[in-house]
Amino acid sequence: MKTMLLACSWLLFQSGGPQTGGSATLPQGPQAVATQPDSAWPSQTTLRPTELPAAKVRGKVVIATKDKQLWIDWWFTEAGERKSVRQRFDLEFWPTAAAEVGGALLVAGKRRANAHTEIERWTYSMPVLPSSALPTFTRETLFSELQAGKDTVRFMRRVEAVSGSPTKALVQFRDSNELFVFDLNSRVWTSVYDKTTVPALATPDWRYVWAGSHATKGFVYVYGVDVDERHTTDESLVLTDEDRDGAIDHWYSLDQVSWATELGSPETWLAVYD
Repeated sequence: MKTMLLACSWLLFQSGGPQTGGSATLPQGPQAVATQPDSAWPSQTTLRPTELPAAKVRGKVVIATKDKQLWIDWWFTEAGERKSVRQRFDLEFWPTAAAEVGGALLVAGKRRANAHTEIERWTYSMPVLPSSALPTFTRETLFSELQAGKDTVRFMRRVEAVSGSPTKALVQFRDSNELFVFDLNSRVWTSVYDKTTVPALATPDWRYVWAGSHATKGFVYVYGVDVDERHTTDESLVLTDEDRDGAIDHWYSLDQVSWATELGSPETWLAVYD
């Protein structure tokens, strides 16, 4: 499946570098009440607990925007048998995106009462298999505001790191389609691109962002339309961090004519990440 994806050829249309920008605060008051956002693509991210590597535990995180729910399907091997346990959470907001970053789960959503966009970090540990006890999550609010340009999270994805645990996330918002890097520790936002610079950011068909490590392009992030098959349509948006410092260096709008021209054959890909 990955070989089929990476063997495709694509055509480079244009490229550019990062830009900076800011967001204004929206008026707040009794009238600031949100309506339910559009449902997000349900399959969002994968969790891999580090405490039980021998048990091959893997959690598939699914969000249900309309129902204000998030659940994790924990898959694991026990006594040679493949099993699964579902852990369900009822939320106070409409969830719109989720991502694994640094061993924790980021959950973004929209509150109805004050129309705030929320981003939470959920930390957890799994000392025993889910069949014995489900993990307990500790929730921490990293962002809760009503701002123009940061109204409802569309996508989140961890920023890959050369060493250590990742501490940053790529975050794109629905109202502006602007893409940011969000530092989870300092809680500082850095604008990467907006739709004026990169019109493809506003493409409605994108469903998720996958990433990989490339021999010459460094860390590569690809907007795709199919979560399960890891392939795109006739056009794709590719972001590259060539020096692997956590900052996006270039963007490419590519079609199926010459993907190989920019990203080469499958052998040039060192790894493909969930």
